[in-house]
Amino acid sequence: MSILEQLISLYAPHTCVGCDFKGSLLCSDCRQKLATQAACCYRCNLPNRLGRTCSQCRATSTLVSLNCATAYVGLAKDVLWALKFDRAQAAAEEIASIMVEKYASATPEDALIVSVPTAMSRVRKRGYDQASLIARAYARHTGCQYAPLLVRYGKQEQKGAGRQQRYMQLRGAYAIKQAQAAKVVGKRIILIDDVVTTGATLEQAATVLMAGGAKVVAALAFARA
Repeated sequence: MSILEQLISLYAPHTCVGCDFKGSLLCSDCRQKLATQAACCYRCNLPNRLGRTCSQCRATSTLVSLNCATAYVGLAKDVLWALKFDRAQAAAEEIASIMVEKYASATPEDALIVSVPTAMSRVRKRGYDQASLIARAYARHTGCQYAPLLVRYGKQEQKGAGRQQRYMQLRGAYAIKQAQAAKVVGKRIILIDDVVTTGATLEQAATVLMAGGAKVVAALAFARA
């Protein structure tokens, strides 16, 4: 959260997107109302306890697992919209804390937390990268290291595209920053994103990281659409 927003929240506290309670964008009562998201293989939806990519899908995926804290409906959608379209950067802290409650115990201490870069056109429009804010907060709360390893090229619109179309559109969209390349080798990496639709974006990012020498890549997102 920026210093400016900290000052604003002190003198003009945020109100909950669910009930207008003053003090936070998602109060403790409304948190309990978030839709549950069952753990499963993100590709074929085969249920499993840890959100692992099943053995059949793993043959063509670079992601060992993908877990989402909630579904992209109702309050989850409202708080994400506040972050992405209303410039409420405090929402990143709320979102990260919800993810921490669910996944901190399963996050290795030596994991490297990496955000999936948002298209630069959107970053320029918003003034920040929402996935980066969430990932930084998640790393801070879990005690893991955050590293901005990836850069994104191009500005292909993904909305409405299917998994295969998204995957093809995103080929070559991500690269490891040259100055960060040494940090990838031998690391267990957790990719963080705000919303997952098909998983193609995370797959492409994971493919780049595995090619760069990562030991394993798992993914966490706040919501699944």
